[in-house]
Amino acid sequence: MKRYLIIAIFAIGSVSACQTNKQSIENPKPDGKKSYKEFEATIKAFPYQAPQPRYDPYLYVRFGTDDRAKHFGPVNIEGLTEKR
Repeated sequence: MKRYLIIAIFAIGSVSACQTNKQSIENPKPDGKKSYKEFEATIKAFPYQAPQPRYDPYLYVRFGTDDRAKHFGPVNIEGLTEKR
């Protein structure tokens, strides 16, 4: 008799425990912030695309801590290469 009582209590307890873990199906309450769709609509170029690489010829100059030019380097200048 005790065995059946223990089994019955266990069965009732496990069934009632499963019913308390129901998840809410309701939509979450808004927090006042924009949704992803609203955010996406505010961006002019979405998704963001980086500008095209710069192909203009130019010369870069690196300065030392004494404010004197230490290194020059041509970029995209035909016929010139960096010498070390």
